Amino acid sequence: MAAEPDFVVEQERGISLAEFFRVLPRVVIGYDHHVEDRRITLWPEGDRSHRIEIELSEERKRELSAIFTLPAITIHLAFFGYTQGGFDAFMEHFNLRYLRGGG
Repeated sequence: MAAEPDFVVEQERGISLAEFFRVLPRVVIGYDHHVEDRRITLWPEGDRSHRIEIELSEERKRELSAIFTLPAITIHLAFFGYTQGGFDAFMEHFNLRYLRGGG
């Protein structure tokens, strides 16, 4: 039976998959990681007792008006073996790297 995550977050972001993966190297500093298609698994360097699983939706278009659209994805993050403090610290780190004006 698979362990249940300690924390789960789902975010809607106005970002393309290409942009997400362009920023990813700044997010994984200090983490061992594995990328498979739209799934990323992170472990603190040298510590496999904690992990973060990130799953990305397919890219879609968000219509802002009849003539203006933006790319959008859903980001699902699941944290295993994390305390509240570790979760909060990672989410602050993650959100700062993906912060964009307007979405």
